[in-house]
Amino acid sequence: MASRSCTWLTATTTAGRDIENYLPAHRSCNQYRCNCFTQEVQWILKIGTWARTQMERKGWLGQEMCEAFVAYEAKRELRRKPKAVSAG
Repeated sequence: MASRSCTWLTATTTAGRDIENYLPAHRSCNQYRCNCFTQEVQWILKIGTWARTQMERKGWLGQEMCEAFVAYEAKRELRRKPKAVSAG
């Protein structure tokens, strides 16, 4: 499961650059924001929410999506570079 810790900060576009106006943003969220239009991100969220509901209900479609997604994530994780281990 993906980490929920947010290590990056992003300024809201309407409020200015004061530190109080910064919002936490996860790296993967930033990638979606940079590579997709706002409407596309909204569709991604809607589809993801719908897919999660299907998986939680454990119908045939949800089971198929769950199995496919777990396999996809396993392959994706294998492509990632290993994290450097710090000495200390």
